[in-house]
Amino acid sequence: MKRTAKLISVCLALLLVTAALAGVLSACNRDGKNADEFVIGTSAGIEHADRSDYDFDQLSAGLTQQALVARNTDGTYSPLLAEYAVSEDGRDYTFTVREGMCWDDGEPVDAADILFTLEYADAHDSGGWLSSVTDTAGETTPSKLLSADVSEDGGSIVFRYREADVRALSDLTVLRIMPEHVYRGKTIETATPAENRVGCGVYRFESYSADAGTITFVPNEHYPYDGDLAVKRVVVRLFASDGTLQLAMKNGELDTIWKYSGGVEPSFASMLAENGRANIIPVASDNLPAVLAFNTSASPFNDADLRKAVVYALDYSRFASLFASEYAETPHAGFVPPTTLGYTPDTETLSRDLSRSRTHLEAGLARTGLPSLSFTLSVNADNALHLSYARQVKLQLEEAGISVTIKTMNQNDFRASTTNSGGNVSHQACIIGYTANGMKMMGGLGTIYMDGGHAVQGVSQVFDAAFDAILDRLSAAATEEDYRAAAKECQEWYAANFPAVALFWDAQLQVLSPEWTGAHADADFGLINMTTWLTLGRA
Repeated sequence: MKRTAKLISVCLALLLVTAALAGVLSACNRDGKNADEFVIGTSAGIEHADRSDYDFDQLSAGLTQQALVARNTDGTYSPLLAEYAVSEDGRDYTFTVREGMCWDDGEPVDAADILFTLEYADAHDSGGWLSSVTDTAGETTPSKLLSADVSEDGGSIVFRYREADVRALSDLTVLRIMPEHVYRGKTIETATPAENRVGCGVYRFESYSADAGTITFVPNEHYPYDGDLAVKRVVVRLFASDGTLQLAMKNGELDTIWKYSGGVEPSFASMLAENGRANIIPVASDNLPAVLAFNTSASPFNDADLRKAVVYALDYSRFASLFASEYAETPHAGFVPPTTLGYTPDTETLSRDLSRSRTHLEAGLARTGLPSLSFTLSVNADNALHLSYARQVKLQLEEAGISVTIKTMNQNDFRASTTNSGGNVSHQACIIGYTANGMKMMGGLGTIYMDGGHAVQGVSQVFDAAFDAILDRLSAAATEEDYRAAAKECQEWYAANFPAVALFWDAQLQVLSPEWTGAHADADFGLINMTTWLTLGRA
């Protein structure tokens, strides 16, 4: 009897161990990741993991921070932090904070936070919402809004625009609301790391380990979602290089790759799809991954013919075949991609024309007195893909008799020499990418990157009365018809003057492990966005 009892107890113990082991195995997938854990890989240089770190700030836009509205890939808008209504004359936008919205420290989100964010942007980010903005040339632009009035109950705010603004919602998809109770009397630079991590998104910051190279997020218990989230922890793994990042994705260690305003390289995405490691999700976006921008205020590219000599010496089909995806398109002289509000297909489709390039080259050299066209092409050495673009530009232009010297710089020096934020735009030409957010700022259509007087960007250093007049018309457009008319003028001006040229147009290729389904594509933030976390589930 004792032997039988002992045998039964041993069997029960084995059953318990087996059950426990089965539970552990069922909680893990084949690559060792927890079943309720979603792993994001990135090679972005995140060093502080709080909002004072640019890359973390962009990443957290899809996890812990929220704008008022979101833009869908079909061009429509959806409420995010707030519901909205527009008056018949298109001048008043009323935003009502969605019921139950709280900061992840438990404080409720209210309309005063929205007003504070506008004031903060005006004071620290050249926002121009309620204050006029004076650019580097001394030109003053009136504020976008005449007023922003908070309701008595604190739940709503009315934005009163100077004129009807067809781009109002577009501007607001990237204005992430800040907690007034955290930042009142402080800035992002003076706040503590803990304060800079307070958000109101689906997730909240949990931990950061520089040694392990991980940032973790857990569900925000104050977020008003229905049901349970499939993802109980988001782990962001930080990689020193794209090579090690890609290897981890290839090995099944990651669920997706995050890159601000960009996707993965087409050849790598195809390899992942062929190996069954990822599904490819193309996201139509306003961003431009590959731009050759000219400094139009400095020799030699203050001469339009010399810019055109370069433009027509480039082989755009070659760039597409080397670097773009199957969704790529040959760029137009009008510069902005087809997804852009106000896009017109009427400008010239670019192609290599060495005879035309030679004609412009000879005209430019005769006018400027230069013996030949040679220039320095600046590129961010930290961006391997941009360096590849630069080498291909050099190869193609030297085939056409144009000499190119590639100047590599670290990221900080590159920004300082190519934008007004550094105070010294000194490049002759550069390889650069333009984000979807940047492309729609100011008058939209990438004007922020062209305008030499812009306080932050101004890569192409355009100081031109005709261009300024177009900017005024873009800003004053009261109807979509007015805006489209001004947008057409802008693209025609680009086609006539070439302050910059897109090397190709392409979709952002997002990749997602086949173990997951239900991801939502956002036109500004790709797959990492608030809606994805509410719809994502195990395949």
